[in-house]
Amino acid sequence: MKKTISLLLLFISVLFYSQVIEKNYTFRTKEEVKSFSEDVMNSFSKKDFKNAYAILRMKWILPENELDQLEGLTMKQMNMVTSRYGEIVGYEFYKDLAINETLLRKIYILKFENSPIIFSFTYYNSGKGWILNGFKYSDEADILQF
Repeated sequence: MKKTISLLLLFISVLFYSQVIEKNYTFRTKEEVKSFSEDVMNSFSKKDFKNAYAILRMKWILPENELDQLEGLTMKQMNMVTSRYGEIVGYEFYKDLAINETLLRKIYILKFENSPIIFSFTYYNSGKGWILNGFKYSDEADILQF
């Protein structure tokens, strides 16, 4: 009986502890930020949108429903986009925009046969590390300011 109660208490404490552990949202270095952004873009370039959003979800600190809505919208739009712009032929890094060591925006181009889509990842340095603060994409090339 004592053994059963001890095991039950152990199980309850492990379950409680697993609920308390906080998700690690931060990146320690800009190299980790780059690797994360590249992983997302690599999934997008392979039309693996579910995986791209699964990767984003690992570090998403904003309300989960925002990312869920964007994922649903992406699934619908990408079918329309490929019929209009052709197949995805790859991606490339465009540039970093930085405000000192506080904000960092990484900009990528998802290349289709007939037109690009611009992807933007915004990271904020909280003093404890870099946090993914925003993610968006657009077919408006003027965002590149070239």
